[in-house]
Amino acid sequence: ALKVPAPVVPVPLFHTEGSLQIFGGVAEAVTQEEARRFCAELQVPELSTGALLTGWRLPEQRELPGLAAGFRGPGPFWAEDGAVVQISETKPIPQAAPWLADLSAPDAALLARCVRSIH
Repeated sequence: ALKVPAPVVPVPLFHTEGSLQIFGGVAEAVTQEEARRFCAELQVPELSTGALLTGWRLPEQRELPGLAAGFRGPGPFWAEDGAVVQISETKPIPQAAPWLADLSAPDAALLARCVRSIH
């Protein structure tokens, strides 16, 4: 007789850090404008209700220290107000390492991660 395996717990597509939710996926090799559009169009299903979560955006640089445990560096990533990178003297880079402004031009191909405010 065949035994059906128990269903696995679904992996959440976002997690919460303070007053923000962080989308678990990353847009790769996008310009700052492409990153903004990606976040603005993003619709993430909420697993318990099936509702689509919208209102995603790029984080602001001032928000990153509070997101260090879940943002997952080192980058560089696009923020709303420019590029950011996590800097550390040690490898691997600790999660709590500071995020600093990066001098990448707006048309550079960087990573992007979206956040949304919890309403």
